[in-house]
Amino acid sequence: EDIIEKQVSMYDAGAVLGLDRTESSAMAEALFLHELAELKTLSGGIGITQKGLETLQVEMGVGFDINRYRLSQGPVLGQNDIGIIRDLVSDIRKTVDQAGLSFEQAEELVMDIKTLEIHLLSNRPKTAIVKEIARSILSILSPTGLQKICAGLSGVIG
Repeated sequence: EDIIEKQVSMYDAGAVLGLDRTESSAMAEALFLHELAELKTLSGGIGITQKGLETLQVEMGVGFDINRYRLSQGPVLGQNDIGIIRDLVSDIRKTVDQAGLSFEQAEELVMDIKTLEIHLLSNRPKTAIVKEIARSILSILSPTGLQKICAGLSGVIG
């Protein structure tokens, strides 16, 4: 599915950033005013616009492709999916020192990565499990400013 077709709750997006419902609404309104996002449902579903995607890619750096981290559909990861996850873990390892994590956060991140790596050893690694671990890692890294990594994790989560 194309990223522009996707939608998320403005409140869930705000919660990831530590915003309450009122602040989330204000954030979404600012994105709408700049044509970076659009309202998709009356209940608060929002989605990125083409302008928003182009802006994001400029902010992420030339050549950044969020689709690089997209997993195939299905309950079990294929070899290509496993490669995507391994690349993402490698990218996390290369940049995590810039994250400024507390000891507890770093410890949780290491445990999540180890859990992910062990799960990939399975003959049939489950997509849902990988996505849940990616959500956990994203919750640790989202406040750190590691935008490329967070975008990659979001790509894995779908």
